[in-house]
Amino acid sequence: MKRINSKLESDFLENKRIIEQLAEANELERENYENKMVELRQLNTKLNSELEEARKTIMLLKTNSESERREFKDEAKKMEKEIKMLRQKCGDMPGIGHFWPSEKKGVKDFMEKEELTTVLHLLSTGEKKVHLKFMRQYNWKVEEAGWTLQFKTATEDGHYYLWIGNKETRGLKFKASCQEICKIDGEEANQQELKSAKDGLRQCIKYKRLTFFDYVRFNLTFL
Repeated sequence: MKRINSKLESDFLENKRIIEQLAEANELERENYENKMVELRQLNTKLNSELEEARKTIMLLKTNSESERREFKDEAKKMEKEIKMLRQKCGDMPGIGHFWPSEKKGVKDFMEKEELTTVLHLLSTGEKKVHLKFMRQYNWKVEEAGWTLQFKTATEDGHYYLWIGNKETRGLKFKASCQEICKIDGEEANQQELKSAKDGLRQCIKYKRLTFFDYVRFNLTFL
């Protein structure tokens, strides 16, 4: 009988120990589960925060892009208006577009600083076609609106030189229809079609003189 009671007591204690171990294991598993859920909640909060920041960034980029487009359109309209006003102001002043008609005495006289400055201002607003007319004996160097222009006579080596530069683009390539023009009757001679070449930070045209006509004309097209 004693043996039976001892066996029952031993089994009871063993079962109690197993139950306690299982309870501890369940408690540990529950704590691990809760910790995992906390980590998942934190990760979810972080992801939601990052997603919200991404949405804000996308909206900001979209807003900036639209703002830049509007700014570009406004600037383009402003530039077009400025060109139109310049054309109205200048009328037949030398420099606007190309000029081909035969010239008579007193028509389309050679340019000086004011007219050359107007041409550079037109180039700064995006004008692609202009013309220049120089008295063959006079050198010129003019700056306006970030652009520079220099004309050199043919007294040294028999060539006229025309340099044009821009601070931002470091000189845009251009082509030129060049002519020598008689001051007396407007006779045109020595027409040459030339393309500019890079010379430092500027583009340069080198035009060989064949006459001693007083005027030199360049019809320029910027590329």
